Amino acid sequence: MCGALKDTPGLGFHWGFGAAGVGMVLGLLVYLFGLPFIKELPEDVVYHDPDAKPEDEAAGGKDHVMTEDEAETTPSVIPSFASLSPSIFLVIGILSIIGGPLSALSGMISMDNAVAIAIAGGSSVFAAWILSHLKMAVRDRVLAIYILSVFVIFFWAAFEQAGNAMNVWADQTTNRYLTADPKAPEIYPEVPIDLADLDFMATVNKAVSNLVEMNPIGTTSFQSINALAIVLFAPIFAWLWLYLARRHINVSIAMKMSLGVFFQGVAFALMLWAATYEGGPSQTNLSQLPPNVVEQDGGLVFYDAPELGDDERLTAILEGNAKTDEPMPAHGGRLVFNPSEGKLNMNGVLDANHRDRVLRATVSPSYLDFVYKMAKETETLKEEASKAESAMSEAEKDELKEKKKADKSIGAFEKRYTLDKLPEGFEPRYLQGFKTSQLEWNGETKTFIVRDLLADKDYKQILVAGADPDFRDALNDLYVSAAKYKVSSWWLVAFYVLCTIGELCLSPVGLSMVSKLAPRRFATMLMGMWLLTSFFGNFAAGLAGENWERLDPATYFTWITVVMIGASMVCFVIAKSVTRMMHGVK
Repeated sequence: MCGALKDTPGLGFHWGFGAAGVGMVLGLLVYLFGLPFIKELPEDVVYHDPDAKPEDEAAGGKDHVMTEDEAETTPSVIPSFASLSPSIFLVIGILSIIGGPLSALSGMISMDNAVAIAIAGGSSVFAAWILSHLKMAVRDRVLAIYILSVFVIFFWAAFEQAGNAMNVWADQTTNRYLTADPKAPEIYPEVPIDLADLDFMATVNKAVSNLVEMNPIGTTSFQSINALAIVLFAPIFAWLWLYLARRHINVSIAMKMSLGVFFQGVAFALMLWAATYEGGPSQTNLSQLPPNVVEQDGGLVFYDAPELGDDERLTAILEGNAKTDEPMPAHGGRLVFNPSEGKLNMNGVLDANHRDRVLRATVSPSYLDFVYKMAKETETLKEEASKAESAMSEAEKDELKEKKKADKSIGAFEKRYTLDKLPEGFEPRYLQGFKTSQLEWNGETKTFIVRDLLADKDYKQILVAGADPDFRDALNDLYVSAAKYKVSSWWLVAFYVLCTIGELCLSPVGLSMVSKLAPRRFATMLMGMWLLTSFFGNFAAGLAGENWERLDPATYFTWITVVMIGASMVCFVIAKSVTRMMHGVK
Protein backbone atom coordinates (compact mmCIF):
# COMPACT_ATOMS: atom_id res chain seq x y z
CA MET A 1 0.00 0.00 0.00
CA CYS A 2 2.81 2.44 0.87
CA GLY A 3 4.45 1.81 -2.49
CA ALA A 4 1.16 2.22 -4.35
CA LEU A 5 0.61 5.62 -2.75
CA LYS A 6 4.19 6.64 -3.46
CA ASP A 7 3.76 5.81 -7.16
CA THR A 8 0.50 7.78 -7.47
CA PRO A 9 0.89 11.19 -9.17
CA GLY A 10 -0.11 13.95 -6.79
CA LEU A 11 0.56 11.84 -3.69
CA GLY A 12 4.14 10.55 -3.68
CA PHE A 13 6.49 9.80 -0.81
CA HIS A 14 4.63 11.92 1.77
CA TRP A 15 1.54 9.74 1.49
CA GLY A 16 3.56 6.54 1.33
CA PHE A 17 5.45 7.33 4.52
CA GLY A 18 2.26 8.63 6.11
CA ALA A 19 0.54 5.29 5.47
CA ALA A 20 3.53 3.52 7.03
CA GLY A 21 3.13 5.75 10.09
CA VAL A 22 -0.54 4.79 10.37
CA GLY A 23 0.45 1.12 10.26
CA MET A 24 3.00 1.65 13.02
CA VAL A 25 0.40 3.37 15.21
CA LEU A 26 -1.99 0.45 14.69
CA GLY A 27 0.77 -1.96 15.66
CA LEU A 28 1.46 0.04 18.82
CA LEU A 29 -2.25 -0.04 19.70
CA VAL A 30 -2.30 -3.83 19.30
CA TYR A 31 0.65 -4.03 21.70
CA LEU A 32 -0.96 -1.69 24.26
CA PHE A 33 -4.31 -3.49 24.22
CA GLY A 34 -2.55 -6.86 24.38
CA LEU A 35 -0.25 -5.86 27.24
CA PRO A 36 -2.59 -7.16 29.99
CA PHE A 37 -2.42 -10.63 28.43
CA ILE A 38 1.40 -10.79 28.72
CA LYS A 39 2.48 -12.73 31.81
CA GLU A 40 5.97 -12.76 33.32
CA LEU A 41 7.17 -16.33 33.93
CA PRO A 42 8.83 -17.05 37.29
CA GLU A 43 12.49 -18.01 37.26
CA ASP A 44 11.85 -21.65 38.19
CA VAL A 45 9.76 -22.02 35.04
CA VAL A 46 12.19 -20.12 32.81
CA TYR A 47 15.11 -22.32 33.81
CA HIS A 48 13.18 -25.58 33.72
CA ASP A 49 13.10 -27.76 30.63
CA PRO A 50 9.86 -29.80 30.73
CA ASP A 51 11.12 -32.18 28.07
CA ALA A 52 14.45 -32.95 29.73
CA LYS A 53 15.07 -36.42 31.08
CA PRO A 54 14.90 -36.64 34.90
CA GLU A 55 18.52 -37.73 35.23
CA ASP A 56 19.62 -34.71 33.19
CA GLU A 57 17.69 -32.24 35.33
CA ALA A 58 20.07 -32.73 38.22
CA ALA A 59 22.70 -30.06 38.65
CA GLY A 60 25.56 -30.76 36.32
CA GLY A 61 23.47 -32.85 33.89
CA LYS A 62 23.91 -32.15 30.23
CA ASP A 63 20.42 -30.61 29.91
CA HIS A 64 20.53 -28.67 33.15
CA VAL A 65 19.84 -24.95 32.66
CA MET A 66 21.82 -22.99 35.23
CA THR A 67 20.00 -20.17 37.01
CA GLU A 68 21.71 -16.79 37.26
CA ASP A 69 22.50 -17.38 40.95
CA GLU A 70 24.15 -20.69 40.10
CA ALA A 71 26.06 -19.10 37.21
CA GLU A 72 27.60 -16.53 39.56
CA THR A 73 29.36 -19.30 41.47
CA THR A 74 30.18 -21.61 38.55
CA PRO A 75 33.68 -21.38 37.03
CA SER A 76 34.09 -20.11 33.47
CA VAL A 77 34.62 -22.64 30.70
CA ILE A 78 37.07 -20.19 29.06
CA PRO A 79 38.91 -18.78 32.13
CA SER A 80 41.87 -17.20 30.31
CA PHE A 81 39.86 -15.36 27.67
CA ALA A 82 37.10 -14.44 30.15
CA SER A 83 39.59 -12.79 32.52
CA LEU A 84 41.21 -10.80 29.71
CA SER A 85 37.99 -9.91 27.86
CA PRO A 86 37.27 -6.56 29.62
CA SER A 87 40.76 -5.30 28.78
CA ILE A 88 40.52 -6.54 25.19
CA PHE A 89 37.20 -4.78 24.58
CA LEU A 90 38.48 -1.62 26.29
CA VAL A 91 41.61 -1.43 24.12
CA ILE A 92 39.62 -2.06 20.93
CA GLY A 93 37.14 0.62 21.93
CA ILE A 94 39.73 3.28 22.74
CA LEU A 95 41.65 2.62 19.52
CA SER A 96 38.41 2.91 17.51
CA ILE A 97 37.28 6.12 19.22
CA ILE A 98 40.65 7.75 18.56
CA GLY A 99 41.49 6.13 15.23
CA GLY A 100 38.19 6.84 13.47
CA PRO A 101 38.27 10.65 13.68
CA LEU A 102 42.04 10.75 13.06
CA SER A 103 41.56 8.70 9.87
CA ALA A 104 38.87 11.13 8.72
CA LEU A 105 41.02 14.18 9.43
CA SER A 106 43.89 12.66 7.45
CA GLY A 107 41.56 12.00 4.51
CA MET A 108 41.80 8.20 4.68
CA ILE A 109 38.06 7.72 5.29
CA SER A 110 34.96 9.91 5.14
CA MET A 111 33.58 11.59 8.25
CA ASP A 112 30.42 9.47 8.34
CA ASN A 113 32.56 6.32 8.35
CA ALA A 114 34.61 7.83 11.16
CA VAL A 115 31.46 8.47 13.18
CA ALA A 116 30.37 4.83 12.73
CA ILE A 117 33.81 3.61 13.86
CA ALA A 118 33.62 5.90 16.89
CA ILE A 119 30.16 4.53 17.75
CA ALA A 120 31.56 1.01 17.47
CA GLY A 121 34.40 2.03 19.76
CA GLY A 122 31.97 3.45 22.30
CA SER A 123 29.98 0.23 22.18
CA SER A 124 33.15 -1.76 22.78
CA VAL A 125 34.06 0.38 25.81
CA PHE A 126 30.54 -0.06 27.15
CA ALA A 127 30.78 -3.81 26.56
CA ALA A 128 34.03 -3.83 28.57
CA TRP A 129 32.34 -1.94 31.41
CA ILE A 130 29.55 -4.52 31.60
CA LEU A 131 32.04 -7.41 31.60
CA SER A 132 34.05 -5.77 34.39
CA HIS A 133 30.99 -6.04 36.66
CA LEU A 134 30.49 -9.75 35.97
CA LYS A 135 32.35 -12.91 36.82
CA MET A 136 32.33 -16.67 36.46
CA ALA A 137 29.74 -18.25 34.16
CA VAL A 138 27.67 -15.04 34.02
CA ARG A 139 30.55 -13.40 32.16
CA ASP A 140 30.68 -16.42 29.83
CA ARG A 141 27.05 -15.90 28.91
CA VAL A 142 27.53 -12.21 28.11
CA LEU A 143 30.60 -13.04 26.01
CA ALA A 144 28.45 -15.53 24.10
CA ILE A 145 26.08 -12.65 23.27
CA TYR A 146 29.00 -10.53 22.06
CA ILE A 147 30.48 -13.31 19.91
CA LEU A 148 27.20 -14.10 18.18
CA SER A 149 26.58 -10.37 17.66
CA VAL A 150 29.44 -10.34 15.17
CA PHE A 151 27.72 -12.93 12.98
CA VAL A 152 24.40 -11.11 13.28
CA ILE A 153 26.09 -7.99 11.85
CA PHE A 154 27.18 -10.08 8.86
CA PHE A 155 23.61 -11.29 8.46
CA TRP A 156 22.02 -7.83 8.55
CA ALA A 157 24.68 -6.42 6.21
CA ALA A 158 23.52 -8.91 3.57
CA PHE A 159 19.82 -8.87 4.49
CA GLU A 160 19.58 -5.09 4.19
CA GLN A 161 20.78 -5.21 0.60
CA ALA A 162 17.03 -5.44 0.02
CA GLY A 163 16.89 -1.70 0.61
CA ASN A 164 19.61 -0.70 -1.83
CA ALA A 165 21.23 -3.05 -4.38
CA MET A 166 18.34 -5.51 -4.55
CA ASN A 167 15.84 -2.69 -4.92
CA VAL A 168 17.84 -1.36 -7.88
CA TRP A 169 17.96 -4.89 -9.30
CA ALA A 170 14.18 -5.15 -8.97
CA ASP A 171 13.64 -1.77 -10.60
CA GLN A 172 16.16 -1.95 -13.45
CA THR A 173 17.04 -5.60 -14.09
CA THR A 174 13.84 -7.52 -13.32
CA ASN A 175 11.05 -8.16 -15.80
CA ARG A 176 8.13 -6.94 -13.70
CA TYR A 177 5.44 -7.79 -16.27
CA LEU A 178 3.78 -10.85 -14.76
CA THR A 179 0.95 -11.66 -17.18
CA ALA A 180 1.89 -9.78 -20.35
CA ASP A 181 4.86 -9.21 -22.63
CA PRO A 182 7.09 -6.39 -21.38
CA LYS A 183 7.07 -3.06 -23.15
CA ALA A 184 10.23 -1.44 -24.48
CA PRO A 185 11.77 0.81 -21.82
CA GLU A 186 11.21 4.56 -22.12
CA ILE A 187 14.29 6.59 -23.01
CA TYR A 188 12.99 9.97 -21.89
CA PRO A 189 11.45 10.98 -18.54
CA GLU A 190 7.69 10.68 -18.22
CA VAL A 191 5.62 13.83 -18.54
CA PRO A 192 4.39 14.61 -14.99
CA ILE A 193 0.69 14.22 -14.24
CA ASP A 194 -0.76 15.82 -11.13
CA LEU A 195 -4.01 13.92 -10.74
CA ALA A 196 -4.54 15.15 -7.19
CA ASP A 197 -5.11 18.73 -8.36
CA LEU A 198 -7.35 17.66 -11.23
CA ASP A 199 -9.70 14.99 -9.89
CA PHE A 200 -9.79 13.41 -6.43
CA MET A 201 -11.47 10.22 -7.65
CA ALA A 202 -8.89 9.87 -10.43
CA THR A 203 -6.19 9.92 -7.77
CA VAL A 204 -8.01 7.28 -5.69
CA ASN A 205 -8.51 5.08 -8.75
CA LYS A 206 -4.86 5.40 -9.70
CA ALA A 207 -3.74 4.47 -6.18
CA VAL A 208 -6.00 1.39 -6.20
CA SER A 209 -4.81 0.37 -9.67
CA ASN A 210 -1.19 0.72 -8.50
CA LEU A 211 -2.00 -1.63 -5.62
CA VAL A 212 -3.21 -4.40 -7.94
CA GLU A 213 -1.16 -3.59 -11.05
CA MET A 214 0.70 -6.61 -12.42
CA ASN A 215 2.06 -5.26 -15.71
CA PRO A 216 4.38 -3.98 -14.45
CA ILE A 217 4.20 -4.78 -10.77
CA GLY A 218 5.63 -1.96 -8.65
CA THR A 219 9.23 -2.22 -7.50
CA THR A 220 8.17 -1.67 -3.89
CA SER A 221 5.89 -4.72 -4.05
CA PHE A 222 8.93 -6.98 -3.74
CA GLN A 223 9.57 -5.51 -0.30
CA SER A 224 6.31 -7.10 0.84
CA ILE A 225 7.51 -10.64 0.10
CA ASN A 226 9.54 -10.75 3.32
CA ALA A 227 6.57 -9.68 5.47
CA LEU A 228 4.26 -12.20 3.79
CA ALA A 229 6.83 -14.99 4.12
CA ILE A 230 7.25 -14.24 7.84
CA VAL A 231 3.50 -14.61 8.39
CA LEU A 232 3.49 -17.90 6.45
CA PHE A 233 6.66 -19.49 7.84
CA ALA A 234 6.84 -18.22 11.44
CA PRO A 235 4.28 -20.75 12.75
CA ILE A 236 6.14 -23.54 10.94
CA PHE A 237 9.46 -22.61 12.54
CA ALA A 238 7.86 -22.22 15.98
CA TRP A 239 6.45 -25.73 15.63
CA LEU A 240 9.71 -27.13 14.20
CA TRP A 241 11.94 -26.03 17.09
CA LEU A 242 9.50 -27.46 19.66
CA TYR A 243 9.09 -30.67 17.67
CA LEU A 244 12.86 -31.22 17.53
CA ALA A 245 13.29 -30.36 21.22
CA ARG A 246 10.65 -32.90 22.26
CA ARG A 247 12.65 -35.54 20.43
CA HIS A 248 15.86 -34.37 22.08
CA ILE A 249 17.24 -33.14 18.76
CA ASN A 250 18.61 -29.99 20.26
CA VAL A 251 19.55 -27.38 17.67
CA SER A 252 21.61 -24.94 19.72
CA ILE A 253 21.19 -21.17 19.52
CA ALA A 254 24.61 -20.79 17.90
CA MET A 255 23.71 -23.45 15.34
CA LYS A 256 20.47 -21.66 14.50
CA MET A 257 22.49 -18.49 14.04
CA SER A 258 24.86 -20.22 11.65
CA LEU A 259 21.85 -21.56 9.72
CA GLY A 260 20.45 -18.04 9.44
CA VAL A 261 23.71 -16.68 8.01
CA PHE A 262 24.01 -19.73 5.74
CA PHE A 263 20.54 -19.29 4.22
CA GLN A 264 21.36 -15.62 3.58
CA GLY A 265 24.43 -16.78 1.68
CA VAL A 266 22.34 -19.30 -0.27
CA ALA A 267 19.93 -16.49 -1.22
CA PHE A 268 22.77 -14.54 -2.83
CA ALA A 269 24.11 -17.69 -4.47
CA LEU A 270 20.69 -17.92 -6.12
CA MET A 271 21.04 -14.34 -7.36
CA LEU A 272 24.46 -15.23 -8.72
CA TRP A 273 22.68 -17.85 -10.82
CA ALA A 274 20.15 -15.22 -11.93
CA ALA A 275 23.02 -12.94 -12.95
CA THR A 276 24.17 -15.53 -15.50
CA TYR A 277 20.87 -15.05 -17.36
CA GLU A 278 21.15 -11.26 -17.13
CA GLY A 279 24.63 -11.00 -18.64
CA GLY A 280 23.77 -11.37 -22.34
CA PRO A 281 25.69 -9.39 -25.01
CA SER A 282 24.52 -6.28 -26.88
CA GLN A 283 26.22 -4.17 -29.53
CA THR A 284 25.76 -0.84 -31.30
CA ASN A 285 27.68 1.51 -33.58
CA LEU A 286 29.96 4.25 -32.23
CA SER A 287 32.72 6.02 -34.14
CA GLN A 288 34.65 7.46 -31.18
CA LEU A 289 34.51 7.96 -27.42
CA PRO A 290 33.43 11.34 -26.02
CA PRO A 291 35.53 13.42 -23.59
CA ASN A 292 35.89 12.08 -20.03
CA VAL A 293 35.10 8.50 -21.12
CA VAL A 294 38.26 6.43 -21.63
CA GLU A 295 39.45 2.84 -21.82
CA GLN A 296 41.04 1.30 -18.76
CA ASP A 297 41.81 -2.36 -17.99
CA GLY A 298 39.74 -3.62 -20.91
CA GLY A 299 36.60 -1.62 -20.09
CA LEU A 300 35.38 1.96 -20.16
CA VAL A 301 35.62 4.34 -17.22
CA PHE A 302 34.30 7.88 -16.91
CA TYR A 303 35.06 10.97 -14.87
CA ASP A 304 31.83 11.94 -13.15
CA ALA A 305 30.24 15.39 -13.19
CA PRO A 306 30.38 17.18 -9.82
CA GLU A 307 27.62 16.90 -7.25
CA LEU A 308 25.68 20.11 -6.79
CA GLY A 309 27.63 21.98 -4.12
CA ASP A 310 31.02 20.46 -4.98
CA ASP A 311 32.56 23.74 -6.15
CA GLU A 312 36.09 22.33 -5.92
CA ARG A 313 35.31 19.55 -8.39
CA LEU A 314 33.58 22.02 -10.74
CA THR A 315 36.64 24.29 -10.71
CA ALA A 316 38.92 21.36 -11.51
CA ILE A 317 36.79 20.40 -14.54
CA LEU A 318 36.64 23.98 -15.81
CA GLU A 319 40.43 24.16 -15.55
CA GLY A 320 40.79 20.95 -17.57
CA ASN A 321 41.62 18.71 -14.61
CA ALA A 322 38.59 16.41 -14.71
CA LYS A 323 40.81 13.32 -14.59
CA THR A 324 42.23 14.21 -11.20
CA ASP A 325 39.14 12.52 -9.76
CA GLU A 326 38.91 8.73 -9.40
CA PRO A 327 37.26 7.25 -12.51
CA MET A 328 34.07 5.21 -12.25
CA PRO A 329 33.77 1.93 -14.22
CA ALA A 330 31.06 2.30 -16.84
CA HIS A 331 28.35 -0.31 -16.33
CA GLY A 332 30.51 -2.16 -13.80
CA GLY A 333 33.27 -2.61 -16.36
CA ARG A 334 30.94 -4.36 -18.82
CA LEU A 335 30.97 -1.58 -21.43
CA VAL A 336 33.73 -2.02 -24.03
CA PHE A 337 34.64 0.06 -27.09
CA ASN A 338 36.15 -1.51 -30.21
CA PRO A 339 37.58 1.41 -32.25
CA SER A 340 38.73 -0.75 -35.17
CA GLU A 341 35.18 -1.98 -35.79
CA GLY A 342 33.44 1.17 -34.56
CA LYS A 343 31.38 -0.85 -32.10
CA LEU A 344 30.29 -0.31 -28.51
CA ASN A 345 29.81 -3.68 -26.82
CA MET A 346 28.02 -4.38 -23.57
CA ASN A 347 27.01 -7.32 -21.39
CA GLY A 348 23.93 -7.27 -19.19
CA VAL A 349 21.03 -4.87 -18.62
CA LEU A 350 21.95 -1.18 -18.50
CA ASP A 351 20.68 0.69 -15.44
CA ALA A 352 18.93 3.89 -16.57
CA ASN A 353 20.31 5.86 -13.63
CA HIS A 354 23.85 4.70 -14.39
CA ARG A 355 23.36 5.43 -18.09
CA ASP A 356 22.47 9.02 -17.23
CA ARG A 357 25.44 9.24 -14.89
CA VAL A 358 27.81 8.24 -17.67
CA LEU A 359 26.16 10.73 -20.05
CA ARG A 360 26.55 13.60 -17.58
CA ALA A 361 30.31 13.09 -17.76
CA THR A 362 30.29 13.96 -21.47
CA VAL A 363 28.81 17.47 -21.31
CA SER A 364 30.95 20.44 -22.33
CA PRO A 365 32.57 22.47 -19.51
CA SER A 366 30.66 25.61 -20.56
CA TYR A 367 27.26 23.87 -20.38
CA LEU A 368 28.20 22.23 -17.06
CA ASP A 369 29.18 25.62 -15.64
CA PHE A 370 25.95 27.21 -16.89
CA VAL A 371 23.64 24.56 -15.40
CA TYR A 372 25.59 24.29 -12.16
CA LYS A 373 25.45 28.03 -11.46
CA MET A 374 21.79 28.17 -12.46
CA ALA A 375 20.88 25.42 -10.00
CA LYS A 376 23.00 26.95 -7.24
CA GLU A 377 21.34 30.34 -7.66
CA THR A 378 17.89 28.81 -7.22
CA GLU A 379 18.83 28.00 -3.62
CA THR A 380 19.12 31.73 -2.88
CA LEU A 381 16.02 32.59 -4.94
CA LYS A 382 13.97 29.95 -3.13
CA GLU A 383 15.10 31.23 0.27
CA GLU A 384 14.20 34.81 -0.67
CA ALA A 385 10.79 33.71 -2.01
CA SER A 386 10.08 31.80 1.20
CA LYS A 387 10.91 34.87 3.29
CA ALA A 388 8.70 37.06 1.12
CA GLU A 389 5.78 34.65 1.42
CA SER A 390 6.22 34.48 5.19
CA ALA A 391 5.89 38.27 5.32
CA MET A 392 2.54 38.18 3.45
CA SER A 393 -0.77 38.62 5.19
CA GLU A 394 -3.15 35.68 5.37
CA ALA A 395 -5.31 37.23 2.66
CA GLU A 396 -2.31 37.59 0.35
CA LYS A 397 -1.28 33.98 1.00
CA ASP A 398 -4.80 32.76 0.17
CA GLU A 399 -4.80 34.82 -3.02
CA LEU A 400 -1.44 33.37 -4.07
CA LYS A 401 -2.70 29.85 -3.36
CA GLU A 402 -5.73 30.42 -5.58
CA LYS A 403 -3.52 31.78 -8.37
CA LYS A 404 -1.34 28.67 -8.24
CA LYS A 405 -4.42 26.45 -8.49
CA ALA A 406 -5.63 28.36 -11.54
CA ASP A 407 -2.22 28.61 -13.24
CA LYS A 408 0.02 25.54 -12.95
CA SER A 409 3.02 27.49 -14.26
CA ILE A 410 3.27 29.69 -11.17
CA GLY A 411 6.14 28.71 -8.91
CA ALA A 412 7.96 30.23 -5.95
CA PHE A 413 9.72 32.76 -8.21
CA GLU A 414 10.60 33.21 -11.88
CA LYS A 415 13.99 33.81 -13.47
CA ARG A 416 15.20 33.29 -17.03
CA TYR A 417 18.59 31.87 -18.02
CA THR A 418 19.57 32.12 -21.69
CA LEU A 419 22.22 29.96 -23.30
CA ASP A 420 24.65 31.79 -25.56
CA LYS A 421 25.13 28.61 -27.56
CA LEU A 422 23.24 25.33 -27.42
CA PRO A 423 25.36 22.21 -26.87
CA GLU A 424 25.63 20.09 -29.99
CA GLY A 425 22.72 17.66 -30.14
CA PHE A 426 20.84 19.34 -27.27
CA GLU A 427 17.75 17.20 -26.58
CA PRO A 428 14.91 19.02 -24.74
CA ARG A 429 12.87 15.83 -24.37
CA TYR A 430 15.05 15.05 -21.34
CA LEU A 431 13.42 18.07 -19.69
CA GLN A 432 9.83 16.90 -20.08
CA GLY A 433 9.84 15.35 -16.61
CA PHE A 434 9.76 18.78 -14.97
CA LYS A 435 6.55 20.49 -13.98
CA THR A 436 6.12 23.95 -15.50
CA SER A 437 5.90 25.34 -11.95
CA GLN A 438 9.56 24.33 -11.58
CA LEU A 439 11.24 24.52 -15.00
CA GLU A 440 10.23 25.31 -18.56
CA TRP A 441 12.33 25.34 -21.74
CA ASN A 442 11.81 27.91 -24.50
CA GLY A 443 13.48 26.55 -27.61
CA GLU A 444 13.03 29.70 -29.66
CA THR A 445 14.96 31.91 -27.26
CA LYS A 446 17.18 29.11 -25.91
CA THR A 447 16.04 30.02 -22.42
CA PHE A 448 15.42 28.08 -19.22
CA ILE A 449 12.52 29.56 -17.27
CA VAL A 450 13.11 28.54 -13.66
CA ARG A 451 10.29 28.91 -11.14
CA ASP A 452 11.38 26.80 -8.18
CA LEU A 453 14.38 25.22 -6.50
CA LEU A 454 16.51 22.92 -8.67
CA ALA A 455 17.80 20.14 -6.43
CA ASP A 456 20.79 17.93 -7.18
CA LYS A 457 18.71 15.38 -9.11
CA ASP A 458 17.16 18.17 -11.20
CA TYR A 459 20.52 19.68 -12.05
CA LYS A 460 21.78 16.25 -13.14
CA GLN A 461 18.74 15.67 -15.35
CA ILE A 462 19.30 18.99 -17.13
CA LEU A 463 22.91 17.96 -17.79
CA VAL A 464 21.79 14.82 -19.64
CA ALA A 465 19.96 16.99 -22.20
CA GLY A 466 23.31 18.44 -23.22
CA ALA A 467 25.34 15.21 -23.28
CA ASP A 468 27.41 14.06 -26.27
CA PRO A 469 24.71 13.17 -28.87
CA ASP A 470 26.46 10.24 -30.58
CA PHE A 471 27.41 8.57 -27.32
CA ARG A 472 23.94 9.26 -25.91
CA ASP A 473 22.28 7.61 -28.90
CA ALA A 474 24.61 4.61 -28.59
CA LEU A 475 23.85 4.13 -24.90
CA ASN A 476 20.12 4.54 -25.49
CA ASP A 477 20.29 1.91 -28.22
CA LEU A 478 22.02 -0.49 -25.82
CA TYR A 479 19.60 0.42 -23.05
CA VAL A 480 16.61 -0.62 -25.17
CA SER A 481 18.14 -3.68 -26.85
CA ALA A 482 19.56 -5.13 -23.61
CA ALA A 483 16.17 -4.97 -21.90
CA LYS A 484 15.46 -8.44 -23.32
CA TYR A 485 17.90 -9.83 -20.75
CA LYS A 486 15.84 -8.71 -17.78
CA VAL A 487 15.29 -11.72 -15.53
CA SER A 488 12.07 -13.19 -14.19
CA SER A 489 10.45 -11.80 -11.05
CA TRP A 490 10.47 -15.30 -9.57
CA TRP A 491 14.19 -15.00 -8.90
CA LEU A 492 13.49 -12.21 -6.44
CA VAL A 493 10.55 -14.08 -4.92
CA ALA A 494 12.80 -17.07 -4.21
CA PHE A 495 15.55 -14.75 -2.97
CA TYR A 496 13.33 -13.03 -0.42
CA VAL A 497 11.86 -16.33 0.75
CA LEU A 498 15.37 -17.66 1.45
CA CYS A 499 16.23 -14.40 3.23
CA THR A 500 13.13 -14.80 5.39
CA ILE A 501 14.04 -18.38 6.28
CA GLY A 502 17.44 -17.10 7.39
CA GLU A 503 15.81 -14.29 9.36
CA LEU A 504 13.49 -16.72 11.17
CA CYS A 505 16.47 -18.88 12.12
CA LEU A 506 18.35 -15.89 13.51
CA SER A 507 16.34 -12.83 14.53
CA PRO A 508 13.71 -14.15 16.99
CA VAL A 509 16.21 -16.67 18.31
CA GLY A 510 18.70 -13.87 19.00
CA LEU A 511 16.18 -11.75 20.89
CA SER A 512 15.18 -14.75 22.98
CA MET A 513 18.84 -15.58 23.60
CA VAL A 514 19.62 -12.13 25.00
CA SER A 515 16.63 -12.23 27.35
CA LYS A 516 17.80 -15.62 28.67
CA LEU A 517 21.54 -14.99 28.88
CA ALA A 518 21.63 -11.39 30.07
CA PRO A 519 22.00 -10.92 33.85
CA ARG A 520 19.01 -9.17 35.40
CA ARG A 521 20.75 -5.87 36.18
CA PHE A 522 22.11 -5.51 32.63
CA ALA A 523 19.24 -7.04 30.67
CA THR A 524 17.96 -3.78 29.17
CA MET A 525 21.44 -2.52 28.31
CA LEU A 526 22.40 -5.76 26.61
CA MET A 527 19.17 -5.84 24.62
CA GLY A 528 19.96 -2.30 23.44
CA MET A 529 23.47 -3.38 22.47
CA TRP A 530 22.02 -6.37 20.64
CA LEU A 531 19.79 -4.06 18.63
CA LEU A 532 22.89 -2.05 17.71
CA THR A 533 23.86 -5.02 15.54
CA SER A 534 21.09 -3.89 13.21
CA PHE A 535 22.67 -0.42 13.01
CA PHE A 536 26.12 -1.78 12.22
CA GLY A 537 24.62 -4.27 9.75
CA ASN A 538 22.76 -1.49 7.96
CA PHE A 539 25.89 0.62 7.88
CA ALA A 540 27.90 -2.26 6.40
CA ALA A 541 25.09 -2.80 3.89
CA GLY A 542 25.45 0.82 2.80
CA LEU A 543 29.21 0.47 2.41
CA ALA A 544 28.72 -2.62 0.26
CA GLY A 545 25.97 -0.93 -1.75
CA GLU A 546 28.33 1.90 -2.71
CA ASN A 547 30.12 -0.64 -4.91
CA TRP A 548 27.00 -1.74 -6.81
CA GLU A 549 27.74 0.51 -9.79
CA ARG A 550 31.46 -0.28 -9.70
CA LEU A 551 31.02 -4.06 -10.02
CA ASP A 552 29.01 -6.24 -12.33
CA PRO A 553 26.13 -8.04 -10.55
CA ALA A 554 27.78 -11.48 -10.74
CA THR A 555 30.90 -10.20 -8.97
CA TYR A 556 28.82 -8.30 -6.41
CA PHE A 557 26.70 -11.35 -5.59
CA THR A 558 29.77 -13.59 -5.52
CA TRP A 559 31.49 -11.48 -2.87
CA ILE A 560 28.44 -11.45 -0.62
CA THR A 561 27.88 -15.19 -1.11
CA VAL A 562 31.48 -16.04 -0.23
CA VAL A 563 31.50 -13.78 2.84
CA MET A 564 28.17 -15.09 4.13
CA ILE A 565 28.94 -18.77 3.56
CA GLY A 566 32.37 -18.25 5.13
CA ALA A 567 30.87 -16.51 8.16
CA SER A 568 28.30 -19.29 8.58
CA MET A 569 31.04 -21.92 8.50
CA VAL A 570 33.02 -20.09 11.19
CA CYS A 571 29.87 -19.82 13.30
CA PHE A 572 29.23 -23.53 12.77
CA VAL A 573 32.78 -24.43 13.88
CA ILE A 574 32.58 -22.41 17.10
CA ALA A 575 28.93 -23.26 17.81
CA LYS A 576 29.78 -26.03 20.30
CA SER A 577 32.16 -23.80 22.28
CA VAL A 578 29.68 -20.90 22.35
CA THR A 579 26.95 -23.28 23.52
CA ARG A 580 29.17 -24.36 26.42
CA MET A 581 29.58 -20.69 27.34
CA MET A 582 25.78 -20.43 27.69
CA HIS A 583 25.82 -22.97 30.54
CA GLY A 584 22.64 -24.81 29.64
CA VAL A 585 20.60 -22.02 28.01
CA LYS A 586 19.03 -23.25 24.78
